[in-house]
Amino acid sequence: MLESLLIVDDDLRILSSLKRSFRKEKYQVHISDSPKDALQFLQMNCVDVVLSDYSMPNMSGANFLEHVALRYPHIIRIMLSGNCDFNTIKDAVNTGGISYFINKPWDDVELISLIKMAFIEARNHNKGIDYR
Repeated sequence: MLESLLIVDDDLRILSSLKRSFRKEKYQVHISDSPKDALQFLQMNCVDVVLSDYSMPNMSGANFLEHVALRYPHIIRIMLSGNCDFNTIKDAVNTGGISYFINKPWDDVELISLIKMAFIEARNHNKGIDYR
C-alpha cells in the first residue's frame, strides 16, 4: 500500500502547487481546502502524514493538528506557514504536536526531503501497529 499524505490549505493555488511538488513521488496525495473537511476525510481514510497551513479561516492549523493528534496520534503532523514567528511555531508544537515546521515559500527539494523523513518516522512509530 502506498504511503498517504494529506495536505490542508485554504488557498487552492497553494494546494495545487504543493500537490505538483509530489507528482514524481510514489505517495497517495490527498488535498483539502478545509480543516473540517480534512477531519471528515481522516475518519474514512488511512493517512500517514498531514501537512497543514497554519493560517486558515474558521480553524487554525495548530487547532486542526491538535484535533488530529488527539484522534489519530499515529499520524505525523507538519506545519506550513508564511507567518514564521516564534509564537506561531511554539503554538504549533505545543497544541498540535507537530514533528516538523516548514516556511512559505517552501523549497521543493527541502519539502520533499522533510516529507520523506516524516514517512520514515511514521513507519518507525507505527511498527507492529495496524491502524488501518
